[in-house]
Amino acid sequence: MNQATTGSPTSRGRLYLVPAPLDFGCLPSPATDAPVDVLPDTTMATAAGLQYWLCENAKTLRASLKRIHERHPLATPLQSLHITELPRAMHKKGDHAGSDLAPVSRTPL
Repeated sequence: MNQATTGSPTSRGRLYLVPAPLDFGCLPSPATDAPVDVLPDTTMATAAGLQYWLCENAKTLRASLKRIHERHPLATPLQSLHITELPRAMHKKGDHAGSDLAPVSRTPL
């Protein structure tokens, strides 16, 4: 049995940062690309294989994954993915000028 299978503190996972392009549900015109057209194919393939997600907005993430699924089938059904939303204070830090951000920056995930 190696350290990776024992769950010791030295085992590490990988963190992928996957952008979610804005998608207004419009059909692409010749002048604009569909949101998934701007993502590299390898990024979409990697995203299709992930089971655990940390996001700002779960609804936006699910919409992006539906678009990715059109090109790369998801390894896990959308309903079975583990999706966790960041607390609003974590991803909206810059929305209010002059607010005290010190408590937010010390909040553990």
